[in-house]
Amino acid sequence: MRAVGFTDLRPFELEAPLSAMDAESVVVSLDPDAGAFERTLSHFRRGREALRESDTDVLVVYNGSGMLGIVSVLLSLLYGVPLVVRANGDLFRQHDEKRQEYRQTRQWGRWLAYCALSALTRATFHYADGFVAVSESLAETLARETSCPRERIRVVPGPVTPSQYRRTAVADGASEDPATGTMTVVTVTNLQYRGKYDGVCRLVDAMVELGERRDDVSLVVAGDGLYYDAVERYVEARTEDDPLGTRIHTLGYVSDVAGLYASADLFAYVSEIDAYPNVVIEAQAAGLPVVASRGYGIDEQITDGETGVLVDADDTTALASTLDDLLSDADRRHRLGTTAADRVAERNAPETLGPQMQQALEAILARVE
Repeated sequence: MRAVGFTDLRPFELEAPLSAMDAESVVVSLDPDAGAFERTLSHFRRGREALRESDTDVLVVYNGSGMLGIVSVLLSLLYGVPLVVRANGDLFRQHDEKRQEYRQTRQWGRWLAYCALSALTRATFHYADGFVAVSESLAETLARETSCPRERIRVVPGPVTPSQYRRTAVADGASEDPATGTMTVVTVTNLQYRGKYDGVCRLVDAMVELGERRDDVSLVVAGDGLYYDAVERYVEARTEDDPLGTRIHTLGYVSDVAGLYASADLFAYVSEIDAYPNVVIEAQAAGLPVVASRGYGIDEQITDGETGVLVDADDTTALASTLDDLLSDADRRHRLGTTAADRVAERNAPETLGPQMQQALEAILARVE
């Protein structure tokens, strides 16, 4: 089998499983900073070159959003090669959220752009011969939102390179600041989406409640995007005239995420829009105990009580209590973190996912008429 992949975002997530297959693969990685027209022309030109090199059995497009998907469809039609979408996120929910947001704020130009983006993506999904989703949760969404038969929607988790995040001390309190006695809870998120902003707000609420019980915990929020300023305002409003405000840090974009994990005692993640968040498996690979909200593929990453702890997103009291309990129990933190790191090394390593991806693609191709 020969597969040709296309992506304009996070190439590792497509390259890792494809390159680990027992088959030939080529990934055309497009420059996300290039203009839309330039990127589209590059996609078509480089795609044709890859397809002319050798007979190709399947095209795999990462997420298939907008023109990336449409050009992939065109190449599929021109060369008679089946097209499979590697689905990494719930684009239906993301696009709906953005359209609602821009309609409410009367930003009609951006609203129209997202209407067009959504239409192009749905056209690609309608044409696609199959999907390889990162989670069962996303697979069910695709089955519900598209006309693709469920047997042509397969699941292969997202990849992570464990050695990139592994640290020498595993959630044993080694990150405690000796000067202040402060332990660190970290969250990393994409503040481009309202559902993730809401999740950070729930974490801040839990931190405020936790601050009434103890004064030795700091929360670090890493991530940038449209809602970053709103997060800062929310923190200020919730901690006004309270010393707790000095222990909640909003960092914005952080390039050294592995270093951030290494400085933490615990990773917390709450979100209302996801499919299989990379940050959860990254934190697990770093050996951190993880406290996260249920649903959106997260409960497929965490076995509650074994590789992390799951809580309801809206129950900030339960979230605060869970954080409190874990921060007070170094042995349990170590056990959860170690078990999670072992599980991720087995489940999400590229060499594990390569055969799964090949089996998924072969199963889809076998059902394409």
